[in-house]
Amino acid sequence: MSKPSLNVQCFVEKEVKTIFRDSGENHPKLLYVSEIRPDASTHPRVMHAHEDFVELILICSGSSEYLIHDKKVVIQAGDLLVYNAGVVYDEISGPDMEVGSYCVAVGGLHMPGLRENALIPDDAGYVFPTGKYFNDLKALFEMMFRNLAAGEPQAELFCSTLMHALLVAVLTVTDSVNIPKEKPVDEPHILGRRIKRVYRQALYGADHAA
Repeated sequence: MSKPSLNVQCFVEKEVKTIFRDSGENHPKLLYVSEIRPDASTHPRVMHAHEDFVELILICSGSSEYLIHDKKVVIQAGDLLVYNAGVVYDEISGPDMEVGSYCVAVGGLHMPGLRENALIPDDAGYVFPTGKYFNDLKALFEMMFRNLAAGEPQAELFCSTLMHALLVAVLTVTDSVNIPKEKPVDEPHILGRRIKRVYRQALYGADHAA
């Protein structure tokens, strides 16, 4: 049985055409990178939206429920959240809902066929499981945050370059995942059980509600 080669070269055989041009309209700008530690995620927040940039959030630990527009969505470690400009959202806080995450904000996006500061179509969803891409995404988020936080030389230039790689990685994830456009707060069978429980309470009292 032959041993695998210790030296591996991977050639780029195709001409690469970037979707983020150095000139023209689509010239994304890195605005900030943040790390949200689990203990800080329990602080109360209010529903909000950002009108002039896209937010990318990678969930690294924990699970919780997020309100996105009028829908309640369950998120967990390994999920990627993509908020186009104008998406209204809130993280539901609580001691049993600690979530660790990274967040990157990008402005100046003009993706082909999409409105300004929309990375993906508005009906594509908001939460995407990263699967096999999680470690690569986490490494990009971590490098960007670590370099900016430490004030490394040329940190802004370095992280702006990584931002392009991150955007391509995010598009790879969103293109590879087929998820429902919306997830209702209550699944039909759960809602049915709740209606029956209320009906029994009305007829027989609390003792017969189960």
